[in-house]
Amino acid sequence: MRPSALAVAIALHLALIALVLSGALEHPRTEVEPPAVLVQLLTPPPKPEPPPPEPPKPKPPKP
Repeated sequence: MRPSALAVAIALHLALIALVLSGALEHPRTEVEPPAVLVQLLTPPPKPEPPPPEPPKPKPPKP
């Protein structure tokens, strides 16, 4: 590789690094809010089942 080609390659790399560090190559971030979605249930949701009763604790034997 000729010295002039090497110098051009180094200069282009440095220019690219400078652009990346300055943020010039980033995509513009446009904040788009998603549309509000309304969900209407046709039937009411089922009621949760009550928890099962706890089993009785065994009593320790009396000495």
